[in-house]
Amino acid sequence: MTSGDRFAPQLTAEEIAAGVEEARKIGTRTAAHAEGAAGIKNALRAGVDSIEHGTYLDDEALEMMLDRGVYYVPTFAIRRRIAEEGARGGVPGFILDIVKRVLDRHLQSLEKARKAGVRVALGTDAGASLFGHGESARELEDLVGAGFSPMEALRAGTAHAAELLGMQELIGTLEEGKRADLVVIDGDPLSDIRVLQDSRRIGAVLVDGQPVVDRLSLGPAASSIR
Repeated sequence: MTSGDRFAPQLTAEEIAAGVEEARKIGTRTAAHAEGAAGIKNALRAGVDSIEHGTYLDDEALEMMLDRGVYYVPTFAIRRRIAEEGARGGVPGFILDIVKRVLDRHLQSLEKARKAGVRVALGTDAGASLFGHGESARELEDLVGAGFSPMEALRAGTAHAAELLGMQELIGTLEEGKRADLVVIDGDPLSDIRVLQDSRRIGAVLVDGQPVVDRLSLGPAASSIR
């Protein structure tokens, strides 16, 4: 991004395509930090697998994403958090001004992507201002706030995320033969998606079938679903 216009494109489609080509040679997926409409469409023409942030998605970009099967990773929760908590959290004023200015437009992009049928995958931009790792459930709440059903939000963080990473044969859904990655929660996220943000209500977390959090005395577990 430039000092003059945060949302101006920084690379041409041809330049991005060179990176995409090299990534594909080694079997790596590509994600584009793209916020302005022109930059988003440059990345799409170059063949990226996902658009991160996508603040200024327009109808042409959405159509291109649908045609190419490109995923959208909106990372909206961090923007909302900066807008609400940035002043007391030490976020520089010029960043805070930009975030507040584009917050509604970013939300519109997310709503339009949902209505258009673009596949959304959960991401948070963790490590950026005020947003640590392990807070993905906040993004689920914002997806529901943008019109997604709780189940649609959960799919963004499970099945769709696995598909975007090319790992859908191993993770993302509960199916025979897949890794048993599970969260056991005291509550119903389909009734209140915010329950997933309450660590006190997490009974167990299994990674590849092995409990890494076990408040239920589950004992040894299988590494995959049989």
